[in-house]
Amino acid sequence: MKTLVPFKTTIPPRLVSVLLVCFALSQQAQATDPDTILPNGNTAEGSGALVSLTSGVWNSGFGFEALNHDTAGKDNTATGVRALFSNTSGSYNTANGVYALYANTTGFFNTAAGAFALANNVSGNYNTASGYGALYRNTADNNTAIGFGALYKNTTGTQNTKHGQRC
Repeated sequence: MKTLVPFKTTIPPRLVSVLLVCFALSQQAQATDPDTILPNGNTAEGSGALVSLTSGVWNSGFGFEALNHDTAGKDNTATGVRALFSNTSGSYNTANGVYALYANTTGFFNTAAGAFALANNVSGNYNTASGYGALYRNTADNNTAIGFGALYKNTTGTQNTKHGQRC
């Protein structure tokens, strides 16, 4: 009969050191404490929401990284995963939906309702998009698109109004 040899697993000390260094250097999660009152009438709920805020006033960010880069924006409302994520100083914008107005940095008076609506708008102003991917590639001003993928490929056209699916 064979005798059992106790199985002993050892973790090399170098592996432990590497793991400790990795954990120490990893980016820490940023979360807005719901009990913390933000200055200047700002409201945030969700991991990474309104964490870059410096002088912005009357902003509301709800959802994972909503209004994440906003520093000086005013009167913005973002609801959804990374809604108005890149906004830095744009004001009077409303984004409802996953990645709605995602790339907006300085645009004013935009409204996006639906996932990926106005997602690539960087500095366009006075745009309204309602529906999944409406005005998705837009970078221009004064456009209105309502419906799934409405004005999806519009990049520089201004003063367009489209209603319907993929029009």
